[in-house]
Amino acid sequence: MSDVAQSAETGECDPLEDWEILTEVILGLVSRPAAVRVEQQARPEGMCFIIHVAPEDLGKVIGKSGETVSILRKLFGRIAASRGRKIFIEIHEPARTSGCRRNVAA
Repeated sequence: MSDVAQSAETGECDPLEDWEILTEVILGLVSRPAAVRVEQQARPEGMCFIIHVAPEDLGKVIGKSGETVSILRKLFGRIAASRGRKIFIEIHEPARTSGCRRNVAA
């Protein structure tokens, strides 16, 4: 049995698969997909995903009043929580320092 089939059977998913899914979602939102990069950082409190996009795509990923990124945080946070984990999602903004401060898990 393959690792993917086994993880689907047990309900487990590794951070790499979460990263790949998040990357695909972000690619669908932006106009410059070649500039998309999702960085993973393991932290004591959980896995942190830092999203890098072209400056002109920041608004598309963040959304009006932060709605889009908020939905991503809720969705991926609930998936992680169902597996007993926590994840954090941050948008890299060149003018700011990303620190993965926002908790997305319940």
